[in-house]
Amino acid sequence: MRIITNTALIVKGNLLTQMRTYTFFLMIGLTLFLSYLFIPSADRHYEVFYIGGVRGVYNSAWLGGMLAMVSNLLLWLFGFYFLRGTISHDEQLRVAPFIATSPITKSAYIWTKVMSNFFILVIISTSLLLSFIFMQIIRAEDTQILWGDYLLPYICMTLPSIFLLASFTIVFDVIGWLKGTLGNIIFFCFWIAISVFSISFPNILFDLFGLNRILTNMVNDATQVFPFLKDSDSGGSFGYYPVANVLTFTWEGIVWTKGMLISSFLWLFIALCNILLAILTFNRSQKHKPRTFGHKKHEASDLTRIQEDVRLLSPVQYEQSFHYARLIIAEWRVLLRGYSKWLYSILIISLILSYALPMNILGSWSPLFMLFPLAIWSKMGTVDTTHRTEQLIVSTPYASMKFFITWLSGLFITLIYSFGIVLRLSLAGNISAVIAYVIGILFIVTLAITLGYFTKSRRVFESVFLLLWYMGPVNQIPYLDFTGISMDQSLQYFIISVCLMGSVVILQKKRLG
Repeated sequence: MRIITNTALIVKGNLLTQMRTYTFFLMIGLTLFLSYLFIPSADRHYEVFYIGGVRGVYNSAWLGGMLAMVSNLLLWLFGFYFLRGTISHDEQLRVAPFIATSPITKSAYIWTKVMSNFFILVIISTSLLLSFIFMQIIRAEDTQILWGDYLLPYICMTLPSIFLLASFTIVFDVIGWLKGTLGNIIFFCFWIAISVFSISFPNILFDLFGLNRILTNMVNDATQVFPFLKDSDSGGSFGYYPVANVLTFTWEGIVWTKGMLISSFLWLFIALCNILLAILTFNRSQKHKPRTFGHKKHEASDLTRIQEDVRLLSPVQYEQSFHYARLIIAEWRVLLRGYSKWLYSILIISLILSYALPMNILGSWSPLFMLFPLAIWSKMGTVDTTHRTEQLIVSTPYASMKFFITWLSGLFITLIYSFGIVLRLSLAGNISAVIAYVIGILFIVTLAITLGYFTKSRRVFESVFLLLWYMGPVNQIPYLDFTGISMDQSLQYFIISVCLMGSVVILQKKRLG
């Protein structure tokens, strides 16, 4: 009984820790905003869920089906990056040795982390459910609230799916090579693959997000009401679709089958396997050996000699001059520290390829080059928080310049890395493309340091960047393509960069004050 009580207290503590962060309130605000965007009124002339210009009446069945798809699809992306790293956070706070010597077992510790993440996802998805119900009342196309149409998809689809997600957040935090940016990229590719697989292949057992199960029911019923959809290639998709006249029909809800319920139990079984894998992999007594460098003995002997001759030290003198070059080089070393030689090899190879590839191939492969500096960008704005040097920086005479130095260092590193692409565009005489690409780099660097300063987390920027990168440069959605490949939006992104930089300056002055 005492073990159960202690476990419940740990879960409660983890919940309170997550719910006190800015990122949690950002997630709640994002869900409320998305519920407004995903349920537009008829006079807005656009659709988010598109079936050839046709949609269902906003009743409980239609919104309950949309809720199951939207919550699974979005929570798997944003929820993963928000909740991963809880075990690593204990290591950063240096409480892992205390937990290792506590009576709680390794399996109970993993279970507390999984359940804490699961309950956070339940809270976020529940807020999305309530916002959908509220929007049904606001849109007033059908004001009768049928709780079964909301709760049945939520219980049978959303809860098993997010429980599996909670298990993945822990697996990616106990396996060493999945902890960092590489794990974030792998999970994003996994999310894309599952999304495409769920829509393209009608297999209920592998429909993790419930897209195919719900879409098939919606499209079949819409085709019976509107026969012209049989000649249309639209099988249902998410996005922004302008529609002149919205045609509606009454959808009665999902036709449940035995296979749908079996698939839910399949996700629960896979989640339990993930938890077992995390328990077997996690080493609670792991000790991290400090890194040693070649001049360690010399440094130690020099330190001893200085301590012996402490009376010979000159008094500390304050210099009025500000050495930008020294600080920028030091910030470079901080941003590039900790990466293996393989990363530098990849950066050099990508730099050479960006100059050597033909222009027609370079245009299609240039978005891939934007992924390699992701680990460097995500450190901007979070280095001081990670290494707990914020108080030391504040006590320095030029603490207000720290943001500018970090931003300038990250910008220079990215420009050096992108030198091949910029040079090729310049030699081709495409000056407007050069300006658009450089401003895109300016936007990404500014976005990285802004999100790092506000959230104090690397994962927020990585999730936002990967989604923006996939929708913009990869799929070339015009207004989201910050590189200017599909459409020149350099002025808009320059204004956004200036606004982001101004917000960070205001936040920094507030913290220093």
